[in-house]
Amino acid sequence: MVLALVVATLLYGVQLNVSLLIVPAVLLCALMAISVGYGMALAIPNPILIGLITNTLIFVVLLFSPIVYPPSNLPDWLFTFHKLLPFYNMAMVIRAGLTVGLVSDLTRSFLVLGAWTAAGWAMTGWVIGRRR
Repeated sequence: MVLALVVATLLYGVQLNVSLLIVPAVLLCALMAISVGYGMALAIPNPILIGLITNTLIFVVLLFSPIVYPPSNLPDWLFTFHKLLPFYNMAMVIRAGLTVGLVSDLTRSFLVLGAWTAAGWAMTGWVIGRRR
């Protein structure tokens, strides 16, 4: 991630204003992704199915989430749905840690990411408890 930011700054002249918010933003995003992924990997025993789900998620997130294009390109109902998913919110908290003025209210984004993290660990605990 750091290398990509360095390349973007050098090649494309992107101006970054890194703040201390980047530390909790990246940590929460990583913890959320790990918790949901770990719970999913434990809940679904078939590695081929996990690979299919993972690749599908990568495809959907990169092409159909309002991360690399403005949310105004989506219908209102679909953007509202994306606000409940972690991907858009991950982009918002990381953007807030790297820029000034692009993101104004992060409370909802941190709450959504916290809820997904808690759900991931709850799923993991349930699966582990069920195996005993």
